[in-house]
Amino acid sequence: MSRSDGPRELVVVLAWRGRIGLFKGGGQSEADAGLWRCLHDVLQADEDAVECAAHLVLGATGLAVSDLEDLCPGPVVLLRDNDGQTRLVRTVLARTDRRRLLTDQSDLAHRWVPRERLARFDGQVSWLRQVIDAVLGTGPAGASADGPAATESGLDLQPVAT
Repeated sequence: MSRSDGPRELVVVLAWRGRIGLFKGGGQSEADAGLWRCLHDVLQADEDAVECAAHLVLGATGLAVSDLEDLCPGPVVLLRDNDGQTRLVRTVLARTDRRRLLTDQSDLAHRWVPRERLARFDGQVSWLRQVIDAVLGTGPAGASADGPAATESGLDLQPVAT
């Protein structure tokens, strides 16, 4: 699949000390407004996912590439919308050792949530756990956001079945 044929959405899973960065705000669409989600944006046909993720993370959190321990591509994930439509989403994993973020005005709140508590975290977008499981691996419920599964995908972008 060439970049021009690929997904037009990007989701960045931001991790800090085994916790996932969740953001709540206006969102890109009315469907996710006010819901907890990872960073996400539209990916233009000629954009590289990792490069776009670096810009997104900087703009949304104030974290520069130098503030990240890791910034690597994840799998392409097949998501099914509530209306039954499917879409492909490119993912990127970003790890940081910095807790404090400078969130932009479109995000009303930010939380670092342990992965094992995501299922109990109310008010999240429907795709959140599916994307996190794809990026970090679907190991035990208590699997860490710092585990090795996140980097095993490397540049081999594989679709994930729903």
